Amino acid sequence: MAKLISAEECLNNLRNYKPKNDYLDVPYVKRAAVLVPLIINDNELEILLTIRSTGLSSHAGEVALPGGKVDENDESIIATAFREAEEEVGIKPDDAEYLTYFEPFLSKHKLLVTPVAALITNPFYKPIPNPSEVSECFTVPLRAFISKEYHLSFDSLWNNRLYRVHHFVWKNQSVMGFSASICVEVAKIAFNIQNVDWEEIIEGQPSRKEYIKFMLDDILTQNKSKL
Repeated sequence: MAKLISAEECLNNLRNYKPKNDYLDVPYVKRAAVLVPLIINDNELEILLTIRSTGLSSHAGEVALPGGKVDENDESIIATAFREAEEEVGIKPDDAEYLTYFEPFLSKHKLLVTPVAALITNPFYKPIPNPSEVSECFTVPLRAFISKEYHLSFDSLWNNRLYRVHHFVWKNQSVMGFSASICVEVAKIAFNIQNVDWEEIIEGQPSRKEYIKFMLDDILTQNKSKL
């Protein structure tokens, strides 16, 4: 496991991070954002996660980060993440310090999802789950997502390709798949490490950038077919 550093060092690493490719020129209808809310607890960073309400039409009951699709009226991808987080768990922009955003991840619904990291600075903030979207909130130490101790994985088929699914167990909570991959990325940048102690992808699995290229090629093909 990588050497652990203080919460403030992690935060500075995040503040200094700049994504190489943000794909913000992709049409807004194909984009979404999630907020990665970080909380300092005993000089340790924790990620606030949600359990989605069982009545939702998609991803019901799954562990997730607060977020959703970009709205045409959103000023930026950062605004999207904060708007969704306020709707889902009551995080107002004044409750948090924006830190950075990351290169997007491709969801299984073929949306480009940009994670946005923020530090909860309001000492009186308590999660207020919107019952129509969120049934519960909990936190997991950021360090858990770079620790082999809490890591499991399995391989799954998507778009006729095998890919590695990551699964983390912390106490009685489980973080898996899409949200887990985002948490790993945030933890690697915060702790300034290049590699973790397990295989992030399997042999022959397309990289994140390759998956995004496949998606963008599909958009281009669809647009040409409409001409």
